[in-house]
Amino acid sequence: MLLLNLSKKTFISSVLLSSILLSGVAHADTKIFKIKAKPVDEVKVEAVKEEAEVTIDAEIMAKEAVKKQPKPKKAVKKEVKKNAAKKMSALEKKAVSAVPVSLASTAAYDEYGIAVEEKFFSKSSGDVPVHVIRVDLNKGMVNPKIVLAEDNKLGSKGTLPQICKNYDAVAGVNGSFFDARTYAAVGYLMINGRAIQAPLIVKARTTFGITFDNKVMIGKPKFRRRIRPENDFFSMIDGINKKCGFGEIVIYTSDYAKKVTVPKGGIGYIFDEAGVVTSLVKNESSIPEEGGLLLVSEEHLHRFKNTQAGTKILFTQSLMSPWDQVRDAFGSGMLLVTDGKITFDQSREEVARYLMGDAPRTAIGITAGNELVMAVADGRTSRYRGVDFDELAQIMIDCGCSDAIALDGGGSSTLVYKGDVINEPSDKGGLRKIANALVLLKANK
Repeated sequence: MLLLNLSKKTFISSVLLSSILLSGVAHADTKIFKIKAKPVDEVKVEAVKEEAEVTIDAEIMAKEAVKKQPKPKKAVKKEVKKNAAKKMSALEKKAVSAVPVSLASTAAYDEYGIAVEEKFFSKSSGDVPVHVIRVDLNKGMVNPKIVLAEDNKLGSKGTLPQICKNYDAVAGVNGSFFDARTYAAVGYLMINGRAIQAPLIVKARTTFGITFDNKVMIGKPKFRRRIRPENDFFSMIDGINKKCGFGEIVIYTSDYAKKVTVPKGGIGYIFDEAGVVTSLVKNESSIPEEGGLLLVSEEHLHRFKNTQAGTKILFTQSLMSPWDQVRDAFGSGMLLVTDGKITFDQSREEVARYLMGDAPRTAIGITAGNELVMAVADGRTSRYRGVDFDELAQIMIDCGCSDAIALDGGGSSTLVYKGDVINEPSDKGGLRKIANALVLLKANK
């Protein structure tokens, strides 16, 4: 699911879900949102189903035949049961062996403090497989890291297995929403303490952050960005490495890796690593490796009337505590859970109508025990459609999360563990290329 444009309209999300199980003349209430783990002894494998039915039929026929036989009847019945038991035991072993080992365990942590689980979310349209990677951050065996697809180049793209391989990651999950044309992230993006992208000040969206000491947090960071050329006025910056809209001021750095077209009537100020303007441009321009490009739309040029080549521009960007301790962060996600309660709100998050409804979904969350949970719910198949945001929130609560955020979903939803994709991505043409990811790096690297 690629986010081309976050809707500015507001919609009120009203979801009424109910589930009633009928049994004879009585009925029993059932929990609306429920992840149910599928026990191994209940695993059904289609390849052996027919054989099992034949075995059961044979046992029934044998029992009927025994009734018509003379003494010793007990010895015959005992032998038939013994043979049937042997056949059923073999079938059960065959069924269990067909289950992927990495998904069969629901509580075993590996040498990196990672547990891989598979659960099923019950709903009337079909039980939805939910794949979970649970990381015990207390063990300190892996460090969570936000990365761009390739060499931290903004606009690069790759499949999640490729990205994990590029960074030698133990595991990973697809990241935040991105622009389908430019592969630039939508929302706030910080890597290694540097603001790679930043949204409008008034549009700070829910963000997932990782501190320099590898603690994780979810919230809406408050940050302040402004500039002041010598002998001119202070101005607020509307964004970093994003398309410059009407009446905006945007800064571009070498992370953008593309040429920038100056809007009609505007001016671009190229500056060096010291913040000194080296030249002015009015058309298309490349971005220098050191320094950057300050693009000012026509509506703000009166604030830069004294800014020329040789003018020094002072840049100020500050994040309010505790976000000033963040090393990596990405935003644009939808807040799902706060303090163990569902807090998704379509209107507040400004989620477009076309993004609502059932679909494959990705979410990450934090537990009270300092575990990082990465979950993917599959969808868009003939057996199940997926889950909506409220259901995704309940899934994260059932996984023990006190706080959780949704990431990009749809065909992007992918979960990788030790090089293998452990969910069933929905794109028919193969794995979708994405722009960024959350990966788990070995702590000793």
